[in-house]
Amino acid sequence: FHESDFQFKSNIDYLYHYSTDVHIDDKIWEGSKESEHKRKSDSSFHIYAHLNVTSVWQTENGDKHLLRIDLKELRFLNTTNPHSIINSVTLNTLSQYPVMTLWQSGKIMQVYFNEKDNLASKNLKKGIISLFQYKQDNTYEIDTLGRCTTEYYVSNDRLVKDIYHCTNVHYNDEYTSLKTVLNYTLDFQSTCVYTFENSSLKTCLCSDLVFSKLIIPQLTGFRVMSRLNIELIEKVSNNKHQIFSTMNDALKTILDITPDQYHSLETEKQIHPCNDYCKKFDEFIKDHKQYLRRQSIGNHTSSTIFLQLILLVRRQNEQTLINSLNNATNSIRFTLIEAYISSQTSTAINVVLKYLDNDENKNKELIECFLMAAAFIPRPSEFLFEQLMNRFRNLDNQIETSIYSTLGAIVHKIYYDNEKTSIIEQYTNFIQNSLKEHSKTQNTKRLVYLSLYNAKVGLYQNILIDEIRSCSDTNLCWLALSALTQLDCTLLSTDVC
Repeated sequence: FHESDFQFKSNIDYLYHYSTDVHIDDKIWEGSKESEHKRKSDSSFHIYAHLNVTSVWQTENGDKHLLRIDLKELRFLNTTNPHSIINSVTLNTLSQYPVMTLWQSGKIMQVYFNEKDNLASKNLKKGIISLFQYKQDNTYEIDTLGRCTTEYYVSNDRLVKDIYHCTNVHYNDEYTSLKTVLNYTLDFQSTCVYTFENSSLKTCLCSDLVFSKLIIPQLTGFRVMSRLNIELIEKVSNNKHQIFSTMNDALKTILDITPDQYHSLETEKQIHPCNDYCKKFDEFIKDHKQYLRRQSIGNHTSSTIFLQLILLVRRQNEQTLINSLNNATNSIRFTLIEAYISSQTSTAINVVLKYLDNDENKNKELIECFLMAAAFIPRPSEFLFEQLMNRFRNLDNQIETSIYSTLGAIVHKIYYDNEKTSIIEQYTNFIQNSLKEHSKTQNTKRLVYLSLYNAKVGLYQNILIDEIRSCSDTNLCWLALSALTQLDCTLLSTDVC
């Protein structure tokens, strides 16, 4: 099976039947014999729908598509509670708003939602989108369960994917010690089977099994079994649906969002303080000021409050964010800048940049705070990278060092998720132009190697190798060597390894 053999066509509507079946049963064992006790607590539900999958934008070579997925004719069956509220709430948003995903040769790169889509709807749609991921790379992939190890193989003309070691299945929390005492274990296994026909994905069936066990003193636990399935019903020629010239146009027209408002395929969790403070941002800051000061860093409660602050930032308009930043004490202002940048909304990022631009004192500590936050957020946006590239170029050496280091850190995280990202060209030009500065060659090389150390991208190995081979300056030589050791040796030239 070759990913390039199975591509979407922009003039075709792909109609799939979709079904999800989830069964949860409680178990208690007495020795080796299973007890019938608690069998009445078993539950299950089923969701059925038709999917209309269309490509609304693609690259010239056709390897990358922006897919629009509409859910139609939804049906929900809950065997435990026939009158479940999910029937009237979640199903309504499932069919009301389409979901879009950037798909590249069998890999889900990014997912896009209408901002009015609720969390349950988003997560269910992510589960549907995950069925279209078959990148055939026996290393890892990002799925709804986080970062998972994958193994692909062919069996009876079918492509099989085994998934294991997912980051969202086994995790540490405040109950980790108690779990150890009670011999708590969690077993997980998942397998997806794909079939293809006439250059299209014909079927996908994913079966998951999660088994949680606890000894107290009997062996008790619960088992969750789920099956997600799609089957191609027909392909319909459609020359009337709109094809967009850019991703921006497609996302703006269909979902009223921009490309920087993307989601990963990983399931999202509900943590939100909106019940009390959604429209009272300034009151939240006032009520929790003791946990927002710099002196409170490292405190567990402060960490929880900071996460809530980030979520609230995403709900605020520009003027509210500006007023809060202007009125904050200096200590809390640092925390607000970190929260604004961590929220990764273009509005919040622009508010911070405008504040720093208008700061007559050019407070270097605030600029460093901004750069530090940008360097350490787990999923920086291309928008943040581009804004950094356009600012802070004519500052003193201390800030310049932080800028180069931050740009490298951001490039590493974005390139890690998407090797085809457009920022690589911008970063390459930035590095090459920096090395052409003859007036301060040694210092510029130092900054470039610091940036490449954080970037960890093999595309720039020749720059580092040339410095090591010439080695006119011992400090630069060691810095270049340190940057080279950050790269994956399997991606380097044979003579280097």
